[in-house]
Amino acid sequence: MSGTSAALRLLEHGLAEQPAPGFAMTSLAANTWADTGLVAQLPSAGTYDLDVTVRAALSIDSPANVWIVARLFDATAGVVVPRSELLVNQQSVITQAGQPSIESGDNRTASTALEYQVATPTSLRLQAAWFAASGTPKVAGIGTDNIGRTMVRFNRIA
Repeated sequence: MSGTSAALRLLEHGLAEQPAPGFAMTSLAANTWADTGLVAQLPSAGTYDLDVTVRAALSIDSPANVWIVARLFDATAGVVVPRSELLVNQQSVITQAGQPSIESGDNRTASTALEYQVATPTSLRLQAAWFAASGTPKVAGIGTDNIGRTMVRFNRIA
């Protein structure tokens, strides 16, 4: 290339997926954050685009109001990644006194995209917790399989 300057810019990118068979949360106490097993390794310092997708299964018996939240935790810096919290699934069923209990449950997926800057190679862990205004979950977990993936995709942009 005569008369011009060119630079080759190599950027790191990758994908981390929740290990099978997923992460069961039913035995956790309410309001308790736990690592799900998904770890994304950001290979160098820089600014990254992060795309996070989380699938959660939740089942309750009424009366109950229970929800699952996921977030990214920067294990290298020891901090929660700002703006990474996701309400993934919520089940709320109220029954009148004397009525039989009603079961409610399903799988839901939530996604977010954000930028995150790191000063060194960094390990990001996916964490999850369940919370309740009332009741407890019969089933609560973070899943990944052929009906929906839990994953973190990263692309260094600067």
